[in-house]
Amino acid sequence: MKVVVLGGGISGLAAAFYAKSHAQVTVIAGQNVGGWVQTKLTNGRLLEAGPRSLRPSGESARSMLELVYALGLDKQVLPVPAKSPAALNRFIYSGGSLHNLPANPLKMIIENSPVIKGLVSSVLKEPFQPKSSNLDESIHEFVSRRLGAHIADNLVSAVIHGVYAGDIKKLSIRSTLNVLWNAEQNHGSLSKYALSSMFSKSPLVEPNPDKECQAFVDKMVKGKIYSFSNGMQQLTDTLRDNIVKDGVQIIHRNCHSVANDVNQHKNSKMDGSSQIKVSLDDGSTLYADHVISTIPSINFAEVIPTAFSALSNDLKSIESVDVAVVNLVYQNSKLEHEGFGFLVPKPEFKNMDILGVVYDSCSFPKQSTSKPNEVKLTVMLGGYVFLEKFGPVQQVSKEKLLQVSVDAVEKALKFKPENLIDSLVSVHEKCIPQYYVGHYDKVKRIEKELSKSFNGNLSITGASYNGVSLNDCVHNSKTLVSKIFAK
Repeated sequence: MKVVVLGGGISGLAAAFYAKSHAQVTVIAGQNVGGWVQTKLTNGRLLEAGPRSLRPSGESARSMLELVYALGLDKQVLPVPAKSPAALNRFIYSGGSLHNLPANPLKMIIENSPVIKGLVSSVLKEPFQPKSSNLDESIHEFVSRRLGAHIADNLVSAVIHGVYAGDIKKLSIRSTLNVLWNAEQNHGSLSKYALSSMFSKSPLVEPNPDKECQAFVDKMVKGKIYSFSNGMQQLTDTLRDNIVKDGVQIIHRNCHSVANDVNQHKNSKMDGSSQIKVSLDDGSTLYADHVISTIPSINFAEVIPTAFSALSNDLKSIESVDVAVVNLVYQNSKLEHEGFGFLVPKPEFKNMDILGVVYDSCSFPKQSTSKPNEVKLTVMLGGYVFLEKFGPVQQVSKEKLLQVSVDAVEKALKFKPENLIDSLVSVHEKCIPQYYVGHYDKVKRIEKELSKSFNGNLSITGASYNGVSLNDCVHNSKTLVSKIFAK
């Protein structure tokens, strides 16, 4: 069986990894293998221009941890202990200062943080709020209805800025915070769900048959976040090398079109069903028994036949936002309060032109090339306010992004600009898909139409559809491949 994977990001590489034991696999990867995972060495310092850590808890996280072990990277993992400041302390910038959001909700209430103003009365009223009959709604509508607009605006918006860089008034609660949506649908309220969870047993998870792998997973889930000694790109580089060693071919071209093969008598499977014809931008052609597309939906829309206009429109309607990542290195500077970093809620956009800051040197002090007397920070900018704040992404000045970042760090952390000794500015166009209200039904519609139009021989996965995190991307690729070869 021949499988062609479109896309060489984490989703595409993972799909190839899981499919290589079942089929002859070819990956059409363009020039950028690894996607948005980009670790840079600048002046001897390791800087992350893309994702910088992984969470070890949850179903999708388990798939990632098992992959990490299978790749032999378990000895290269840098875990953040559960009781370290980076695991315990996360901050919200509000009213000109940073407010700690400790893991203990009771402590948050006692400290009377302005970020959670009115939370006590909202929680007491929450069980009596009626359940929505809507099939979906925005995060803002959901949280405002159940916990109040203040919590939605000042707490939840900040959290979502750190994950989706998106607008909670547009993003879907069902597709982004599915746990909360299901809690209301199945239990009537978040409070009832929380109580039910306290007294119910966790669902049994089939242990990994490899006892050493299972021991690694069990150990890792006790932590909060982790990375690798040589940065996040160590994961995608090792994954690439692994699949190539096992016979997967990576072609550095772009896909021009995919279509059902009309010459079925020449290129048919043994059961008589047709193959998929994949044309590349250099004029060459591949034939596949199954195609897995992991490229962004808007790019995939450009390669399917023009006759599928409704499908194309659905694919194109899944928008993505632009994000700038600015790495800063300071000397003679110290964080007043150590932690993972801080996020900026929407009401503070009038005072702060960034989405948030990650304290890299606090999370991973032992990471390769980290220097003990330096503080490494990463500033995130843009997202759904990129155009408003900085103008068209193609025209933005990196010098401006750097200056805005330095000013924000000085304002929030009191770091002096003259102590800045190194920096790296990266601009990522259309890097985070936005799951707007109705996204869940849209994806189901796309999958149904693809199955019908390509005789079940073309599947989709990747960040455009069912989760933007690296964990989600790997888990969804694993799940999809399992379904394909279970047929």
